[in-house]
Amino acid sequence: MILRQQILGYVDNPDELFLPLVSDEDSSRDGYYRLLGASVTPHAAAYFDGVVYAELELERVLNFQAPLIEIASVGAIRTNAHGITTAAPRSIGFPSGATDFVEHAASGSTFMRIEDQDRGAASVQTGSASRFDGACSWLYMCEPEDFYNGAATILFTDDLLSTPDVVQTGRPAGVHLGSSVKLSNDLVTFESAMTNPLSPRWVWRITVAGLPTVEFFPTVNDIYLRTKSLVVLRNSPEAVAIRVRAHIQASPTIILGNVEVTFNLRRGDRMVSAHMVSSYGAPKVESTMATSSQTNGGIITAVTSGSALFASPVAIGVASGKFSPTSVNQEFPLGFGAMLSSSPDTAAEAIASYFWASEQRQSVVVP
Repeated sequence: MILRQQILGYVDNPDELFLPLVSDEDSSRDGYYRLLGASVTPHAAAYFDGVVYAELELERVLNFQAPLIEIASVGAIRTNAHGITTAAPRSIGFPSGATDFVEHAASGSTFMRIEDQDRGAASVQTGSASRFDGACSWLYMCEPEDFYNGAATILFTDDLLSTPDVVQTGRPAGVHLGSSVKLSNDLVTFESAMTNPLSPRWVWRITVAGLPTVEFFPTVNDIYLRTKSLVVLRNSPEAVAIRVRAHIQASPTIILGNVEVTFNLRRGDRMVSAHMVSSYGAPKVESTMATSSQTNGGIITAVTSGSALFASPVAIGVASGKFSPTSVNQEFPLGFGAMLSSSPDTAAEAIASYFWASEQRQSVVVP
Protein backbone atom coordinates (compact mmCIF):
# COMPACT_ATOMS: atom_id res chain seq x y z
CA MET A 1 0.00 0.00 0.00
CA ILE A 2 2.80 2.40 0.88
CA LEU A 3 4.71 1.65 -2.34
CA ARG A 4 1.53 2.16 -4.36
CA GLN A 5 0.96 5.58 -2.76
CA GLN A 6 4.59 6.53 -3.35
CA ILE A 7 4.42 5.78 -7.07
CA LEU A 8 1.07 7.51 -7.58
CA GLY A 9 2.30 10.47 -5.57
CA TYR A 10 5.05 11.20 -8.11
CA VAL A 11 2.50 12.00 -10.83
CA ASP A 12 2.19 15.79 -11.21
CA ASN A 13 4.25 16.24 -8.04
CA PRO A 14 5.42 19.89 -7.91
CA ASP A 15 8.22 18.96 -5.48
CA GLU A 16 9.91 16.59 -7.97
CA LEU A 17 9.39 17.48 -11.61
CA PHE A 18 11.78 14.75 -12.81
CA LEU A 19 13.02 11.42 -11.46
CA PRO A 20 16.20 9.35 -11.88
CA LEU A 21 15.45 5.80 -13.06
CA VAL A 22 17.86 2.86 -13.33
CA SER A 23 17.13 -0.38 -15.23
CA ASP A 24 18.54 -3.72 -14.06
CA GLU A 25 18.00 -5.21 -17.53
CA ASP A 26 19.10 -2.48 -19.94
CA SER A 27 21.51 0.27 -18.85
CA SER A 28 20.68 2.28 -21.98
CA ARG A 29 17.36 3.08 -20.30
CA ASP A 30 19.08 4.71 -17.31
CA GLY A 31 18.39 8.41 -17.11
CA TYR A 32 16.01 11.11 -15.90
CA TYR A 33 12.30 11.01 -16.65
CA ARG A 34 9.08 12.91 -16.09
CA LEU A 35 6.27 10.71 -14.74
CA LEU A 36 3.20 11.66 -16.75
CA GLY A 37 0.90 8.92 -15.43
CA ALA A 38 0.86 5.72 -13.41
CA SER A 39 -1.35 2.71 -12.77
CA VAL A 40 -0.52 0.46 -9.81
CA THR A 41 -1.94 -2.86 -8.60
CA PRO A 42 -4.65 -2.27 -5.96
CA HIS A 43 -3.60 -3.18 -2.44
CA ALA A 44 -5.90 -6.24 -2.17
CA ALA A 45 -4.73 -7.73 -5.47
CA ALA A 46 -1.08 -7.68 -4.33
CA TYR A 47 -1.91 -10.14 -1.54
CA PHE A 48 -2.26 -13.06 -3.97
CA ASP A 49 1.37 -13.22 -5.15
CA GLY A 50 3.09 -10.52 -3.09
CA VAL A 51 4.00 -8.53 -6.21
CA VAL A 52 2.98 -4.95 -6.98
CA TYR A 53 2.56 -4.36 -10.72
CA ALA A 54 2.90 -0.84 -12.08
CA GLU A 55 2.45 0.70 -15.51
CA LEU A 56 4.25 4.03 -15.92
CA GLU A 57 3.92 6.66 -18.61
CA LEU A 58 7.39 8.23 -18.85
CA GLU A 59 8.94 11.06 -20.84
CA ARG A 60 12.73 10.94 -21.01
CA VAL A 61 14.55 14.18 -20.29
CA LEU A 62 16.74 15.26 -23.19
CA ASN A 63 17.55 11.63 -24.05
CA PHE A 64 20.68 11.73 -21.87
CA GLN A 65 21.78 9.71 -18.86
CA ALA A 66 23.31 12.79 -17.25
CA PRO A 67 21.60 15.99 -18.41
CA LEU A 68 22.52 19.38 -17.05
CA ILE A 69 20.59 19.98 -13.83
CA GLU A 70 20.14 23.50 -12.54
CA ILE A 71 19.71 24.27 -8.87
CA ALA A 72 18.61 27.82 -8.15
CA SER A 73 18.92 29.37 -4.72
CA VAL A 74 17.29 32.52 -3.39
CA GLY A 75 18.37 33.54 0.09
CA ALA A 76 18.65 36.29 2.66
CA ILE A 77 19.88 36.76 6.22
CA ARG A 78 17.15 36.05 8.77
CA THR A 79 15.88 39.18 10.48
CA ASN A 80 17.53 39.00 13.87
CA ALA A 81 18.16 40.83 17.14
CA HIS A 82 21.91 40.15 17.12
CA GLY A 83 23.13 42.60 14.50
CA ILE A 84 24.07 39.76 12.15
CA THR A 85 24.17 41.06 8.60
CA THR A 86 26.57 38.54 7.05
CA ALA A 87 26.35 34.92 8.09
CA ALA A 88 29.33 33.49 6.21
CA PRO A 89 29.80 30.95 4.87
CA ARG A 90 26.48 30.28 3.21
CA SER A 91 26.02 26.79 1.85
CA ILE A 92 24.16 24.84 -0.77
CA GLY A 93 23.91 21.06 -1.10
CA PHE A 94 24.52 18.81 -4.10
CA PRO A 95 24.46 15.03 -4.62
CA SER A 96 27.79 13.47 -3.69
CA GLY A 97 28.23 12.25 -7.27
CA ALA A 98 27.70 15.68 -8.82
CA THR A 99 30.32 16.75 -11.38
CA ASP A 100 31.00 19.40 -14.03
CA PHE A 101 29.85 22.39 -12.01
CA VAL A 102 29.06 25.64 -13.80
CA GLU A 103 28.35 28.59 -11.54
CA HIS A 104 26.14 31.51 -12.52
CA ALA A 105 27.17 34.07 -9.91
CA ALA A 106 29.39 37.10 -9.49
CA SER A 107 32.39 35.58 -7.72
CA GLY A 108 34.17 32.26 -7.27
CA SER A 109 33.13 29.49 -4.93
CA THR A 110 34.91 27.16 -2.57
CA PHE A 111 33.86 23.54 -2.19
CA MET A 112 33.69 21.47 0.97
CA ARG A 113 32.87 17.78 0.95
CA ILE A 114 31.09 16.59 4.09
CA GLU A 115 30.66 12.88 4.68
CA ASP A 116 28.63 10.69 6.96
CA GLN A 117 31.17 8.03 7.84
CA ASP A 118 28.56 5.46 8.87
CA ARG A 119 26.50 5.53 5.69
CA GLY A 120 29.20 6.55 3.25
CA ALA A 121 26.95 9.20 1.74
CA ALA A 122 28.30 12.66 1.07
CA SER A 123 27.05 16.12 0.30
CA VAL A 124 29.04 18.84 -1.44
CA GLN A 125 28.61 22.40 -0.30
CA THR A 126 29.86 25.66 -1.74
CA GLY A 127 30.26 29.05 -0.18
CA SER A 128 32.41 31.96 0.88
CA ALA A 129 32.08 35.01 3.09
CA SER A 130 30.70 37.38 0.48
CA ARG A 131 28.39 35.08 -1.45
CA PHE A 132 24.76 34.10 -1.80
CA ASP A 133 23.12 37.44 -1.10
CA GLY A 134 20.20 37.41 -3.50
CA ALA A 135 19.85 34.72 -6.17
CA CYS A 136 22.44 32.35 -7.59
CA SER A 137 22.28 29.21 -9.69
CA TRP A 138 24.53 26.29 -10.57
CA LEU A 139 24.53 23.68 -13.31
CA TYR A 140 25.83 20.19 -12.65
CA MET A 141 25.70 16.63 -13.91
CA CYS A 142 24.99 13.53 -11.86
CA GLU A 143 24.57 9.84 -12.69
CA PRO A 144 20.98 8.73 -11.95
CA GLU A 145 22.06 6.22 -9.27
CA ASP A 146 23.84 9.01 -7.31
CA PHE A 147 21.09 11.62 -7.49
CA TYR A 148 19.58 10.91 -4.07
CA ASN A 149 22.89 10.79 -2.18
CA GLY A 150 22.60 13.38 0.56
CA ALA A 151 19.01 14.22 -0.44
CA ALA A 152 16.59 15.49 2.18
CA THR A 153 14.08 12.77 3.09
CA ILE A 154 11.04 12.12 5.29
CA LEU A 155 10.51 8.77 7.02
CA PHE A 156 7.42 7.76 8.98
CA THR A 157 7.46 4.87 11.44
CA ASP A 158 3.70 4.46 11.85
CA ASP A 159 1.19 3.20 9.31
CA LEU A 160 -1.21 5.93 10.36
CA LEU A 161 1.18 8.47 8.87
CA SER A 162 2.49 6.46 5.97
CA THR A 163 -0.21 7.35 3.47
CA PRO A 164 -0.54 9.55 1.58
CA ASP A 165 2.14 11.84 2.98
CA VAL A 166 5.16 9.73 2.04
CA VAL A 167 5.36 11.54 -1.28
CA GLN A 168 2.33 13.80 -1.62
CA THR A 169 2.11 17.05 0.29
CA GLY A 170 -0.63 19.13 1.81
CA ARG A 171 -2.76 16.35 3.32
CA PRO A 172 -3.11 16.10 7.11
CA ALA A 173 -2.58 12.87 9.04
CA GLY A 174 -3.23 11.90 12.62
CA VAL A 175 -0.46 11.45 15.17
CA HIS A 176 -0.61 9.26 18.27
CA LEU A 177 1.80 7.92 20.89
CA GLY A 178 3.37 5.36 18.57
CA SER A 179 4.02 7.84 15.77
CA SER A 180 7.42 9.09 14.79
CA VAL A 181 8.63 11.15 11.84
CA LYS A 182 12.26 11.62 10.83
CA LEU A 183 13.85 14.24 8.59
CA SER A 184 17.32 13.34 7.31
CA ASN A 185 19.88 14.45 4.73
CA ASP A 186 22.51 11.72 5.37
CA LEU A 187 24.41 14.19 7.60
CA VAL A 188 21.97 14.97 10.39
CA THR A 189 18.76 13.17 11.39
CA PHE A 190 15.91 14.90 13.21
CA GLU A 191 13.14 12.90 14.87
CA SER A 192 9.81 14.15 16.20
CA ALA A 193 8.24 11.57 18.51
CA MET A 194 6.22 10.97 21.67
CA THR A 195 7.72 9.42 24.78
CA ASN A 196 6.25 6.38 26.54
CA PRO A 197 2.50 6.29 27.29
CA LEU A 198 3.03 6.47 31.07
CA SER A 199 4.55 9.93 30.79
CA PRO A 200 3.69 11.19 27.30
CA ARG A 201 5.45 14.29 26.04
CA TRP A 202 6.71 15.56 22.72
CA VAL A 203 10.45 15.13 22.13
CA TRP A 204 12.77 16.30 19.33
CA ARG A 205 15.94 14.28 18.77
CA ILE A 206 19.01 15.29 16.76
CA THR A 207 21.49 12.60 15.74
CA VAL A 208 24.79 12.94 13.89
CA ALA A 209 27.08 10.01 13.09
CA GLY A 210 29.57 9.43 15.88
CA LEU A 211 27.85 11.74 18.37
CA PRO A 212 25.33 11.11 21.15
CA THR A 213 21.70 11.93 20.39
CA VAL A 214 20.61 15.30 21.79
CA GLU A 215 17.03 15.72 22.96
CA PHE A 216 14.82 18.82 23.11
CA PHE A 217 11.45 19.02 24.86
CA PRO A 218 9.11 21.85 23.76
CA THR A 219 6.87 23.31 26.46
CA VAL A 220 4.38 26.13 26.92
CA ASN A 221 4.10 27.67 30.39
CA ASP A 222 6.20 24.67 31.52
CA ILE A 223 3.49 22.26 30.29
CA TYR A 224 4.70 19.44 28.05
CA LEU A 225 3.00 18.97 24.70
CA ARG A 226 1.23 16.07 22.98
CA THR A 227 1.24 15.86 19.19
CA LYS A 228 -2.07 15.47 17.35
CA SER A 229 -1.64 15.99 13.59
CA LEU A 230 0.94 16.47 10.88
CA VAL A 231 1.04 17.90 7.36
CA VAL A 232 3.88 17.49 4.86
CA LEU A 233 4.57 20.89 3.33
CA ARG A 234 7.43 19.93 1.03
CA ASN A 235 9.13 16.67 0.08
CA SER A 236 11.92 17.19 -2.45
CA PRO A 237 15.62 16.25 -2.68
CA GLU A 238 16.58 19.87 -1.97
CA ALA A 239 14.51 20.31 1.19
CA VAL A 240 11.78 18.73 3.29
CA ALA A 241 9.29 20.54 5.50
CA ILE A 242 6.53 19.39 7.86
CA ARG A 243 4.09 21.13 10.20
CA VAL A 244 3.09 19.41 13.43
CA ARG A 245 0.20 20.49 15.67
CA ALA A 246 0.28 19.66 19.37
CA HIS A 247 -2.07 20.21 22.31
CA ILE A 248 -1.10 22.16 25.42
CA GLN A 249 -2.66 19.61 27.74
CA ALA A 250 -2.78 20.48 31.44
CA SER A 251 -4.45 17.11 32.18
CA PRO A 252 -5.97 14.24 30.19
CA THR A 253 -9.24 16.19 30.01
CA ILE A 254 -8.09 19.84 29.96
CA ILE A 255 -6.64 21.33 26.75
CA LEU A 256 -5.49 24.92 27.13
CA GLY A 257 -4.57 25.57 23.52
CA ASN A 258 -2.54 24.45 20.52
CA VAL A 259 1.01 24.80 19.27
CA GLU A 260 2.03 24.56 15.62
CA VAL A 261 5.68 23.95 14.75
CA THR A 262 7.07 24.03 11.22
CA PHE A 263 10.33 22.11 10.64
CA ASN A 264 12.59 22.48 7.61
CA LEU A 265 15.77 20.59 6.65
CA ARG A 266 17.78 21.30 3.49
CA ARG A 267 20.26 19.10 1.67
CA GLY A 268 23.74 19.71 3.13
CA ASP A 269 22.59 21.50 6.30
CA ARG A 270 23.54 20.49 9.83
CA MET A 271 20.82 22.66 11.39
CA VAL A 272 17.07 22.02 11.40
CA SER A 273 15.08 25.25 11.32
CA ALA A 274 11.83 25.42 13.29
CA HIS A 275 9.16 27.99 14.04
CA MET A 276 6.85 27.57 17.05
CA VAL A 277 3.53 29.41 17.29
CA SER A 278 1.42 29.04 20.44
CA SER A 279 -2.23 29.98 20.89
CA TYR A 280 -1.75 30.06 24.66
CA GLY A 281 1.31 31.13 26.66
CA ALA A 282 4.99 31.49 25.82
CA PRO A 283 6.84 28.53 24.27
CA LYS A 284 10.15 27.25 25.67
CA VAL A 285 12.51 24.42 24.78
CA GLU A 286 14.23 22.17 27.32
CA SER A 287 17.47 20.50 26.30
CA THR A 288 19.73 17.65 27.38
CA MET A 289 22.81 19.68 26.39
CA ALA A 290 25.44 19.15 29.08
CA THR A 291 27.14 22.55 28.92
CA SER A 292 26.43 25.71 26.99
CA SER A 293 27.82 29.14 26.22
CA GLN A 294 25.89 32.16 25.01
CA THR A 295 27.22 34.62 22.43
CA ASN A 296 25.74 37.39 20.31
CA GLY A 297 22.89 37.77 22.78
CA GLY A 298 21.18 34.60 21.70
CA ILE A 299 23.23 32.17 19.62
CA ILE A 300 23.72 29.15 21.84
CA THR A 301 26.43 26.57 21.24
CA ALA A 302 26.96 23.57 23.46
CA VAL A 303 29.20 20.54 23.70
CA THR A 304 28.08 16.99 24.57
CA SER A 305 30.85 14.59 23.53
CA GLY A 306 30.88 16.46 20.25
CA SER A 307 29.06 19.68 19.41
CA ALA A 308 25.31 20.22 19.72
CA LEU A 309 24.04 23.55 18.42
CA PHE A 310 21.09 25.78 19.23
CA ALA A 311 20.37 29.18 17.67
CA SER A 312 17.58 31.72 17.41
CA PRO A 313 17.24 35.06 15.61
CA VAL A 314 15.53 36.51 18.70
CA ALA A 315 17.30 37.27 21.98
CA ILE A 316 16.94 34.24 24.24
CA GLY A 317 17.69 33.37 27.82
CA VAL A 318 18.80 30.12 29.43
CA ALA A 319 17.48 29.01 32.81
CA SER A 320 17.38 25.50 34.31
CA GLY A 321 18.20 23.93 30.97
CA LYS A 322 15.39 25.79 29.15
CA PHE A 323 15.79 28.11 26.16
CA SER A 324 13.15 30.82 25.75
CA PRO A 325 12.82 34.30 24.21
CA THR A 326 13.80 37.04 26.66
CA SER A 327 10.65 38.97 25.75
CA VAL A 328 7.36 37.14 26.31
CA ASN A 329 6.12 36.11 22.91
CA GLN A 330 3.82 33.42 21.55
CA GLU A 331 6.21 32.79 18.63
CA PHE A 332 9.66 31.23 18.91
CA PRO A 333 11.85 30.83 15.78
CA LEU A 334 14.84 28.57 16.38
CA GLY A 335 17.37 26.23 14.84
CA PHE A 336 19.12 23.22 16.32
CA GLY A 337 21.55 20.58 15.12
CA ALA A 338 25.11 19.35 15.58
CA MET A 339 28.54 19.64 14.05
CA LEU A 340 29.71 16.48 12.29
CA SER A 341 32.14 14.27 14.18
CA SER A 342 34.70 13.90 11.39
CA SER A 343 34.67 16.68 8.81
CA PRO A 344 36.01 20.19 8.20
CA ASP A 345 32.80 21.48 9.80
CA THR A 346 32.81 24.21 12.47
CA ALA A 347 30.11 25.54 14.80
CA ALA A 348 30.24 28.95 13.11
CA GLU A 349 29.69 27.41 9.66
CA ALA A 350 26.83 25.20 10.82
CA ILE A 351 25.06 28.06 12.61
CA ALA A 352 25.67 30.37 9.66
CA SER A 353 23.78 27.97 7.42
CA TYR A 354 20.75 28.49 9.67
CA PHE A 355 20.95 32.30 9.67
CA TRP A 356 21.12 32.29 5.89
CA ALA A 357 17.51 31.37 5.05
CA SER A 358 17.20 30.10 1.51
CA GLU A 359 14.81 28.52 -0.94
CA GLN A 360 16.31 26.02 -3.41
CA ARG A 361 14.71 24.40 -6.46
CA GLN A 362 16.06 22.04 -9.12
CA SER A 363 15.12 21.68 -12.76
CA VAL A 364 16.53 20.14 -15.93
CA VAL A 365 18.06 22.65 -18.33
CA VAL A 366 16.41 22.59 -21.75
CA PRO A 367 18.71 23.95 -24.49
